[in-house]
Amino acid sequence: MKSAYTANIQDGGYLDKLLDLTFHFLGITRGRSFEPNRDQIKSLHIDEEDWSSERSIEQLLTHLYYLSLLYTPSLVKTWFLAQTNRQIVTGVENFTEKYISPLIIDTELTAISEWAAGELPSPTPGSSTDIEIQVRVSRSVREVTITCPVEDQTMELLIHLPPVFPLGKTDIEGVKKVGFTDQQWKALKLASHAAIALQGGSIIDAVMLFRKNVSLHFAGVEECAICYSIVGQERTLPGKKCVTCSNKFHAGCLFKWFKTSNSSTCPLCRSAWQFYGRGNH
Repeated sequence: MKSAYTANIQDGGYLDKLLDLTFHFLGITRGRSFEPNRDQIKSLHIDEEDWSSERSIEQLLTHLYYLSLLYTPSLVKTWFLAQTNRQIVTGVENFTEKYISPLIIDTELTAISEWAAGELPSPTPGSSTDIEIQVRVSRSVREVTITCPVEDQTMELLIHLPPVFPLGKTDIEGVKKVGFTDQQWKALKLASHAAIALQGGSIIDAVMLFRKNVSLHFAGVEECAICYSIVGQERTLPGKKCVTCSNKFHAGCLFKWFKTSNSSTCPLCRSAWQFYGRGNH
């Protein structure tokens, strides 16, 4: 539902127009230093007689910007990265870091803490085969540490949020890897990073994806021979199998390969792809 909602907004270009209007009206694109009422950024209350005042409209636009970053961060980030005017980029960065990012970060860290403590349900149903994980949140440095026991060793992943989250780059560092090759471990981190940066997901989504990939890896499920991840960006398993070399691929990865290579051959053995072969229905 969320992906369909986001795609509809993106296709119509609605958010880009709203953001252009927002920062022009606030004067940030002209170097103005606008200071919103911090108490009304998350929850807006405007008296009926004041709704059309300039100050009320400014507060409303700030509130809408907060909601846009909270629910459609990938679209806002796409708009932000497309800006070429340095004054606009700096103004939006400063405004976001000072007023909006602290609220978004607090929401994210609170949600992952409550989820880890069992107070919130998972966004997607879990599996009885998923490995146990431990989550530690460090608010002062905006970090989330995920640890997984693997026999007598411990696997560890660190997620660090930037001050201007979610516009800035979220760093995901593999502190300790156990049972993975360097290439597999890199793919694992990239998949979790994509869940936040490209798919508009939360930290919980990234952690859930990390746990699912690790669980399936140790259960013996083959990873995609292109992206080296088991659960793909479409949240699917590698289901396309080459009848010649028997390697498996995510449908999205495979079709992207066909498009960029201008051929219909297996990415590994380069034999002609059998679209109606066994396992490719």
